[in-house]
Amino acid sequence: LLGERFTIGALLQAMHRGVGEIKVLRTVVKFLLHLMPDGDFSKKWSPSFVSLSQLLHEPESFGKYSFNRSVMRVLLIENHLASEWKRVQRSSDALYESLIAGLLTNDGLGLTMKTLICRQILENTSTNDWKAGEGEPPRIKVLVPALLEVMGGSSLSLTSCATAALVNLSCGKDVVKSSLVQVGVIPMCMRQLKSKDDDLTLYTLYLLVNLSKLPHHRAIVVRNGGVPLLVDILTSSYQNVRKQKILTEVASLVGQLCNDPEIRTVLSDDYPVVLCLLWVNDQAPPNGKLKSKLLFALRQLAAGGQNKFKIGEHAIVNVIEQIAQARPKFPDCLANAILLLLALSSISSNVSIMARQDRLTQALESCGLAKQGQENPAHKFGPGLWEKVELLLVRIREEFVMGSI
Repeated sequence: LLGERFTIGALLQAMHRGVGEIKVLRTVVKFLLHLMPDGDFSKKWSPSFVSLSQLLHEPESFGKYSFNRSVMRVLLIENHLASEWKRVQRSSDALYESLIAGLLTNDGLGLTMKTLICRQILENTSTNDWKAGEGEPPRIKVLVPALLEVMGGSSLSLTSCATAALVNLSCGKDVVKSSLVQVGVIPMCMRQLKSKDDDLTLYTLYLLVNLSKLPHHRAIVVRNGGVPLLVDILTSSYQNVRKQKILTEVASLVGQLCNDPEIRTVLSDDYPVVLCLLWVNDQAPPNGKLKSKLLFALRQLAAGGQNKFKIGEHAIVNVIEQIAQARPKFPDCLANAILLLLALSSISSNVSIMARQDRLTQALESCGLAKQGQENPAHKFGPGLWEKVELLLVRIREEFVMGSI
Protein backbone atom coordinates (compact mmCIF):
# COMPACT_ATOMS: atom_id res chain seq x y z
CA LEU A 1 0.00 0.00 0.00
CA LEU A 2 2.80 2.41 0.91
CA GLY A 3 4.90 1.38 -2.11
CA GLU A 4 8.42 2.80 -2.11
CA ARG A 5 7.65 5.58 0.35
CA PHE A 6 8.54 3.38 3.32
CA THR A 7 11.92 1.70 3.03
CA ILE A 8 14.73 1.01 5.45
CA GLY A 9 16.77 3.64 3.62
CA ALA A 10 14.03 6.24 4.16
CA LEU A 11 13.84 5.29 7.83
CA LEU A 12 17.62 5.70 8.24
CA GLN A 13 17.58 9.06 6.47
CA ALA A 14 14.85 10.23 8.84
CA MET A 15 17.01 9.21 11.80
CA HIS A 16 20.01 11.09 10.43
CA ARG A 17 17.90 14.23 9.90
CA GLY A 18 16.51 13.99 13.44
CA VAL A 19 12.94 13.57 12.18
CA GLY A 20 10.41 11.81 14.45
CA GLU A 21 11.07 9.80 17.59
CA ILE A 22 14.73 8.82 17.33
CA LYS A 23 14.47 6.17 20.06
CA VAL A 24 11.50 4.54 18.32
CA LEU A 25 13.31 4.55 15.00
CA ARG A 26 16.39 3.00 16.58
CA THR A 27 14.26 0.25 18.08
CA VAL A 28 12.71 -0.46 14.69
CA VAL A 29 16.18 -0.71 13.10
CA LYS A 30 17.31 -2.93 15.97
CA PHE A 31 14.38 -5.29 15.38
CA LEU A 32 14.90 -5.37 11.61
CA LEU A 33 18.60 -6.11 12.01
CA HIS A 34 17.75 -8.90 14.47
CA LEU A 35 21.15 -9.30 16.11
CA MET A 36 21.29 -12.62 18.00
CA PRO A 37 24.01 -14.90 19.37
CA ASP A 38 25.19 -16.94 16.39
CA GLY A 39 23.59 -20.36 16.19
CA ASP A 40 21.50 -19.93 19.34
CA PHE A 41 17.87 -20.42 18.32
CA SER A 42 16.65 -21.45 21.76
CA LYS A 43 15.32 -17.96 22.51
CA LYS A 44 13.13 -15.54 20.62
CA TRP A 45 14.56 -12.17 19.73
CA SER A 46 14.15 -9.61 22.47
CA PRO A 47 14.80 -5.85 22.70
CA SER A 48 17.14 -6.69 25.56
CA PHE A 49 19.51 -8.44 23.15
CA VAL A 50 22.70 -6.65 22.18
CA SER A 51 22.21 -3.60 19.95
CA LEU A 52 24.32 -2.47 17.02
CA SER A 53 25.64 0.43 19.11
CA GLN A 54 26.71 -1.94 21.89
CA LEU A 55 28.38 -4.27 19.43
CA LEU A 56 30.31 -1.39 17.90
CA HIS A 57 32.13 -1.04 21.22
CA GLU A 58 33.56 -4.51 20.59
CA PRO A 59 33.77 -4.89 16.78
CA GLU A 60 35.87 -8.05 17.12
CA SER A 61 32.71 -9.74 18.51
CA PHE A 62 30.76 -9.38 15.25
CA GLY A 63 31.64 -12.95 14.34
CA LYS A 64 29.74 -14.23 17.39
CA TYR A 65 26.40 -12.89 16.19
CA SER A 66 23.96 -13.58 13.38
CA PHE A 67 21.90 -10.82 11.78
CA ASN A 68 19.67 -10.00 8.84
CA ARG A 69 22.17 -9.62 5.98
CA SER A 70 19.76 -7.67 3.78
CA VAL A 71 19.28 -5.07 6.49
CA MET A 72 23.03 -4.90 7.19
CA ARG A 73 23.55 -4.30 3.48
CA VAL A 74 21.27 -1.25 3.60
CA LEU A 75 23.07 0.02 6.73
CA LEU A 76 26.31 -0.07 4.75
CA ILE A 77 24.87 1.52 1.61
CA GLU A 78 23.27 4.37 3.57
CA ASN A 79 26.48 4.90 5.60
CA HIS A 80 24.48 4.27 8.77
CA LEU A 81 27.14 1.92 10.07
CA ALA A 82 29.81 4.61 9.63
CA SER A 83 27.60 7.22 11.33
CA GLU A 84 26.89 4.92 14.28
CA TRP A 85 30.59 4.12 14.58
CA LYS A 86 31.49 7.81 14.79
CA ARG A 87 28.78 8.37 17.38
CA VAL A 88 29.81 5.41 19.53
CA GLN A 89 33.57 5.84 19.17
CA ARG A 90 33.75 9.64 19.20
CA SER A 91 35.85 9.68 22.38
CA SER A 92 38.34 7.01 21.23
CA ASP A 93 41.01 6.61 18.58
CA ALA A 94 39.40 3.47 17.16
CA LEU A 95 39.23 3.39 13.37
CA TYR A 96 36.11 2.66 11.35
CA GLU A 97 38.37 0.62 9.09
CA SER A 98 38.94 -1.83 11.97
CA LEU A 99 35.21 -2.55 11.93
CA ILE A 100 35.18 -2.95 8.15
CA ALA A 101 38.20 -5.27 8.32
CA GLY A 102 36.48 -7.36 10.97
CA LEU A 103 33.33 -7.66 8.87
CA LEU A 104 35.34 -8.53 5.78
CA THR A 105 36.98 -11.50 7.52
CA ASN A 106 33.77 -12.68 9.21
CA ASP A 107 33.07 -16.17 7.88
CA GLY A 108 29.34 -15.84 8.47
CA LEU A 109 28.87 -12.62 6.57
CA GLY A 110 28.26 -14.02 3.09
CA LEU A 111 29.58 -13.24 -0.37
CA THR A 112 27.14 -10.42 -1.19
CA MET A 113 27.94 -8.47 1.97
CA LYS A 114 31.67 -8.93 1.63
CA THR A 115 31.55 -7.79 -1.99
CA LEU A 116 29.62 -4.69 -0.91
CA ILE A 117 32.22 -3.93 1.77
CA CYS A 118 35.05 -4.38 -0.72
CA ARG A 119 33.34 -2.04 -3.16
CA GLN A 120 32.89 0.53 -0.39
CA ILE A 121 36.59 0.28 0.42
CA LEU A 122 37.36 0.66 -3.29
CA GLU A 123 35.23 3.82 -3.54
CA ASN A 124 36.63 5.31 -0.34
CA THR A 125 40.27 4.67 -1.26
CA SER A 126 39.88 6.40 -4.62
CA THR A 127 39.46 9.79 -2.91
CA ASN A 128 42.30 12.28 -2.56
CA ASP A 129 42.50 12.12 1.24
CA TRP A 130 43.58 8.47 0.95
CA LYS A 131 46.16 9.27 -1.71
CA ALA A 132 47.71 12.18 0.20
CA GLY A 133 50.56 11.88 2.68
CA GLU A 134 53.62 9.74 3.16
CA GLY A 135 54.16 6.49 4.98
CA GLU A 136 51.59 3.87 5.84
CA PRO A 137 48.58 5.43 7.62
CA PRO A 138 47.06 3.32 10.43
CA ARG A 139 43.83 2.77 8.54
CA ILE A 140 45.76 1.23 5.64
CA LYS A 141 47.59 -1.05 8.08
CA VAL A 142 44.21 -2.22 9.36
CA LEU A 143 42.70 -2.89 5.92
CA VAL A 144 45.60 -4.60 4.13
CA PRO A 145 45.60 -7.90 6.11
CA ALA A 146 41.83 -8.23 5.67
CA LEU A 147 42.06 -7.59 1.92
CA LEU A 148 44.88 -10.10 1.58
CA GLU A 149 42.77 -12.69 3.37
CA VAL A 150 39.95 -12.03 0.90
CA MET A 151 42.40 -12.35 -2.02
CA GLY A 152 43.15 -15.86 -0.84
CA GLY A 153 39.49 -16.88 -1.07
CA SER A 154 37.68 -18.83 -3.76
CA SER A 155 35.34 -16.12 -5.11
CA LEU A 156 36.76 -14.50 -8.27
CA SER A 157 34.51 -11.42 -8.01
CA LEU A 158 35.42 -10.82 -4.36
CA THR A 159 39.11 -11.38 -5.08
CA SER A 160 38.87 -8.86 -7.94
CA CYS A 161 37.34 -6.24 -5.61
CA ALA A 162 40.00 -6.81 -2.94
CA THR A 163 42.79 -6.59 -5.53
CA ALA A 164 41.36 -3.35 -6.93
CA ALA A 165 41.25 -1.88 -3.41
CA LEU A 166 44.93 -2.79 -2.93
CA VAL A 167 45.70 -1.03 -6.22
CA ASN A 168 44.26 2.18 -4.76
CA LEU A 169 45.93 1.71 -1.37
CA SER A 170 49.38 1.13 -2.90
CA CYS A 171 49.25 3.87 -5.54
CA GLY A 172 52.13 6.29 -4.92
CA LYS A 173 52.94 4.80 -1.50
CA ASP A 174 56.28 3.00 -1.47
CA VAL A 175 55.91 1.94 2.17
CA VAL A 176 52.61 0.20 1.39
CA LYS A 177 54.11 -1.46 -1.69
CA SER A 178 57.04 -2.79 0.32
CA SER A 179 54.69 -4.08 3.03
CA LEU A 180 52.59 -5.91 0.44
CA VAL A 181 55.65 -7.51 -1.12
CA GLN A 182 56.99 -8.58 2.29
CA VAL A 183 53.75 -10.40 3.17
CA GLY A 184 53.80 -12.33 -0.11
CA VAL A 185 51.33 -10.54 -2.36
CA ILE A 186 53.36 -11.19 -5.54
CA PRO A 187 52.99 -15.02 -5.42
CA MET A 188 49.27 -14.43 -4.83
CA CYS A 189 49.18 -12.25 -7.95
CA MET A 190 50.84 -15.02 -9.96
CA ARG A 191 48.12 -17.44 -8.88
CA GLN A 192 45.47 -14.93 -9.87
CA LEU A 193 46.94 -14.50 -13.35
CA LYS A 194 46.45 -18.24 -13.89
CA SER A 195 42.69 -17.86 -13.33
CA LYS A 196 42.11 -16.64 -16.93
CA ASP A 197 39.34 -14.37 -15.59
CA ASP A 198 39.52 -11.04 -17.45
CA ASP A 199 38.46 -8.78 -14.57
CA LEU A 200 40.77 -10.45 -12.07
CA THR A 201 43.61 -10.46 -14.61
CA LEU A 202 43.19 -6.73 -15.24
CA TYR A 203 43.16 -5.74 -11.55
CA THR A 204 46.10 -8.04 -10.85
CA LEU A 205 48.09 -6.41 -13.66
CA TYR A 206 47.23 -2.98 -12.24
CA LEU A 207 48.64 -4.10 -8.89
CA LEU A 208 51.78 -5.61 -10.43
CA VAL A 209 52.43 -2.39 -12.35
CA ASN A 210 52.25 -0.55 -9.00
CA LEU A 211 54.60 -3.04 -7.35
CA SER A 212 57.23 -3.40 -10.10
CA LYS A 213 58.79 0.06 -9.87
CA LEU A 214 61.75 -1.17 -7.77
CA PRO A 215 64.44 -3.63 -8.97
CA HIS A 216 64.09 -6.11 -6.08
CA HIS A 217 60.31 -6.17 -6.54
CA ARG A 218 60.77 -6.95 -10.24
CA ALA A 219 63.18 -9.73 -9.28
CA ILE A 220 60.49 -11.30 -7.09
CA VAL A 221 58.01 -11.12 -9.99
CA VAL A 222 60.47 -12.97 -12.24
CA ARG A 223 61.41 -15.49 -9.54
CA ASN A 224 57.73 -16.41 -9.12
CA GLY A 225 57.22 -17.12 -12.82
CA GLY A 226 55.91 -13.72 -13.86
CA VAL A 227 57.56 -13.62 -17.28
CA PRO A 228 55.97 -16.76 -18.84
CA LEU A 229 52.59 -15.82 -17.32
CA LEU A 230 52.84 -12.32 -18.79
CA VAL A 231 53.86 -13.67 -22.19
CA ASP A 232 50.98 -16.17 -22.11
CA ILE A 233 48.51 -13.32 -21.54
CA LEU A 234 50.10 -11.31 -24.36
CA THR A 235 50.20 -14.11 -26.93
CA SER A 236 46.63 -15.18 -26.18
CA SER A 237 45.22 -11.63 -26.24
CA TYR A 238 47.19 -9.52 -28.71
CA GLN A 239 44.73 -10.06 -31.59
CA ASN A 240 41.63 -9.59 -29.43
CA VAL A 241 40.35 -6.01 -29.75
CA ARG A 242 38.15 -6.51 -26.66
CA LYS A 243 41.20 -6.90 -24.44
CA GLN A 244 42.75 -3.47 -24.95
CA LYS A 245 42.77 -2.67 -21.22
CA ILE A 246 44.60 -5.90 -20.43
CA LEU A 247 47.07 -5.32 -23.27
CA THR A 248 47.69 -1.79 -22.00
CA GLU A 249 48.77 -3.08 -18.59
CA VAL A 250 50.77 -5.94 -20.14
CA ALA A 251 52.71 -3.38 -22.19
CA SER A 252 53.24 -1.21 -19.11
CA LEU A 253 54.53 -4.15 -17.08
CA VAL A 254 56.78 -5.36 -19.92
CA GLY A 255 58.24 -1.87 -20.15
CA GLN A 256 58.99 -1.77 -16.43
CA LEU A 257 60.51 -5.25 -16.38
CA CYS A 258 62.81 -4.19 -19.24
CA ASN A 259 64.56 -1.76 -16.89
CA ASP A 260 66.61 -4.81 -15.94
CA PRO A 261 68.88 -5.93 -18.84
CA GLU A 262 68.67 -9.63 -17.95
CA ILE A 263 64.88 -9.61 -18.04
CA ARG A 264 64.89 -7.60 -21.27
CA THR A 265 67.14 -10.19 -22.88
CA VAL A 266 64.84 -13.04 -21.81
CA LEU A 267 61.74 -11.24 -23.13
CA SER A 268 63.50 -10.49 -26.42
CA ASP A 269 65.32 -13.75 -27.10
CA ASP A 270 63.12 -16.43 -25.56
CA TYR A 271 59.63 -15.14 -26.34
CA PRO A 272 57.85 -13.40 -29.28
CA VAL A 273 57.20 -10.29 -27.18
CA VAL A 274 58.59 -7.78 -29.69
CA LEU A 275 56.61 -9.23 -32.61
CA CYS A 276 53.35 -9.26 -30.64
CA LEU A 277 53.78 -5.69 -29.42
CA LEU A 278 54.63 -4.49 -32.93
CA TRP A 279 51.43 -6.09 -34.24
CA VAL A 280 49.32 -4.48 -31.51
CA ASN A 281 51.03 -1.13 -32.13
CA ASP A 282 50.06 -1.29 -35.81
CA GLN A 283 46.40 -1.74 -34.85
CA ALA A 284 46.23 0.62 -31.86
CA PRO A 285 44.48 3.96 -32.38
CA PRO A 286 46.58 7.09 -31.83
CA ASN A 287 46.42 9.26 -28.73
CA GLY A 288 45.37 6.76 -26.11
CA LYS A 289 46.73 4.94 -23.09
CA LEU A 290 47.25 1.72 -25.06
CA LYS A 291 49.33 3.51 -27.71
CA SER A 292 51.36 5.32 -25.06
CA LYS A 293 52.20 2.13 -23.15
CA LEU A 294 53.04 0.24 -26.35
CA LEU A 295 55.49 2.98 -27.37
CA PHE A 296 56.95 2.88 -23.85
CA ALA A 297 57.41 -0.90 -23.95
CA LEU A 298 58.98 -0.80 -27.43
CA ARG A 299 61.33 1.97 -26.29
CA GLN A 300 62.43 -0.15 -23.34
CA LEU A 301 62.94 -3.20 -25.55
CA ALA A 302 64.89 -1.07 -28.05
CA ALA A 303 67.67 -0.72 -25.50
CA GLY A 304 68.79 -4.15 -26.72
CA GLY A 305 70.98 -4.04 -29.86
CA GLN A 306 69.18 -6.47 -32.17
CA ASN A 307 65.78 -5.11 -31.20
CA LYS A 308 66.73 -1.71 -32.62
CA PHE A 309 66.84 -3.18 -36.13
CA LYS A 310 63.67 -5.22 -35.75
CA ILE A 311 61.62 -2.42 -34.17
CA GLY A 312 63.05 0.32 -36.35
CA GLU A 313 62.37 -1.37 -39.67
CA HIS A 314 58.80 -2.22 -38.70
CA ALA A 315 57.62 0.66 -36.52
CA ILE A 316 59.28 3.96 -37.43
CA VAL A 317 56.74 5.01 -40.07
CA ASN A 318 53.86 4.19 -37.68
CA VAL A 319 55.52 6.12 -34.85
CA ILE A 320 56.01 9.19 -37.04
CA GLU A 321 52.32 9.02 -37.98
CA GLN A 322 51.52 9.05 -34.24
CA ILE A 323 53.66 12.18 -33.88
CA ALA A 324 51.80 13.87 -36.72
CA GLN A 325 48.45 13.14 -35.02
CA ALA A 326 49.60 13.95 -31.47
CA ARG A 327 47.34 16.15 -29.36
CA PRO A 328 48.16 18.09 -26.17
CA LYS A 329 45.45 16.14 -24.33
CA PHE A 330 47.67 13.04 -24.67
CA PRO A 331 51.22 14.30 -24.03
CA ASP A 332 52.55 10.89 -22.96
CA CYS A 333 51.92 9.49 -26.44
CA LEU A 334 54.06 12.14 -28.07
CA ALA A 335 56.77 11.91 -25.41
CA ASN A 336 57.05 8.12 -25.73
CA ALA A 337 57.06 8.37 -29.55
CA ILE A 338 59.96 10.86 -29.50
CA LEU A 339 61.88 8.81 -26.93
CA LEU A 340 61.39 5.62 -28.97
CA LEU A 341 62.76 7.30 -32.11
CA LEU A 342 65.67 8.63 -30.06
CA ALA A 343 66.43 5.11 -28.81
CA LEU A 344 66.33 3.79 -32.40
CA SER A 345 68.47 6.60 -33.83
CA SER A 346 71.78 4.96 -32.94
CA ILE A 347 71.29 2.78 -36.05
CA SER A 348 72.00 4.54 -39.38
CA SER A 349 69.34 2.65 -41.31
CA ASN A 350 66.72 3.77 -38.78
CA VAL A 351 67.77 7.40 -39.10
CA SER A 352 67.46 7.06 -42.87
CA ILE A 353 63.83 5.94 -42.51
CA MET A 354 63.09 8.88 -40.17
CA ALA A 355 64.58 11.45 -42.54
CA ARG A 356 63.14 10.05 -45.76
CA GLN A 357 60.96 12.63 -47.55
CA ASP A 358 61.43 14.91 -44.54
CA ARG A 359 58.63 12.93 -42.85
CA LEU A 360 59.74 13.60 -39.23
CA THR A 361 60.00 17.37 -39.72
CA GLN A 362 56.57 17.44 -41.34
CA ALA A 363 55.10 15.38 -38.50
CA LEU A 364 56.49 17.77 -35.88
CA GLU A 365 54.91 20.68 -37.76
CA SER A 366 51.59 18.85 -38.16
CA CYS A 367 51.15 18.28 -34.44
CA GLY A 368 52.06 21.87 -33.62
CA LEU A 369 55.22 21.12 -31.65
CA ALA A 370 57.46 22.74 -34.28
CA LYS A 371 57.13 25.78 -36.50
CA GLN A 372 59.53 26.47 -39.37
CA GLY A 373 62.04 24.02 -37.99
CA GLN A 374 62.06 25.48 -34.47
CA GLU A 375 60.09 24.87 -31.31
CA ASN A 376 56.65 26.42 -31.58
CA PRO A 377 56.41 28.80 -28.60
CA ALA A 378 52.63 28.32 -28.57
CA HIS A 379 52.63 24.52 -28.29
CA LYS A 380 50.90 22.95 -25.28
CA PHE A 381 52.80 19.69 -24.91
CA GLY A 382 54.62 20.74 -21.77
CA PRO A 383 58.22 21.70 -21.02
CA GLY A 384 61.28 19.55 -21.64
CA LEU A 385 60.02 17.66 -24.67
CA TRP A 386 61.72 19.88 -27.24
CA GLU A 387 65.12 19.03 -25.76
CA LYS A 388 64.57 15.41 -26.78
CA VAL A 389 63.41 16.52 -30.24
CA GLU A 390 66.59 18.56 -30.67
CA LEU A 391 68.74 15.56 -29.76
CA LEU A 392 66.91 13.52 -32.39
CA LEU A 393 67.26 16.21 -35.06
CA VAL A 394 70.97 16.55 -34.28
CA ARG A 395 71.38 12.80 -34.73
CA ILE A 396 69.67 13.00 -38.15
CA ARG A 397 71.91 15.90 -39.23
CA GLU A 398 75.00 13.94 -38.15
CA GLU A 399 74.00 11.04 -40.36
CA PHE A 400 73.35 13.46 -43.23
CA VAL A 401 76.81 15.00 -42.84
CA MET A 402 78.43 11.55 -42.80
CA GLY A 403 76.58 10.73 -46.02
CA SER A 404 74.57 7.85 -44.64
CA ILE A 405 71.32 9.48 -45.80
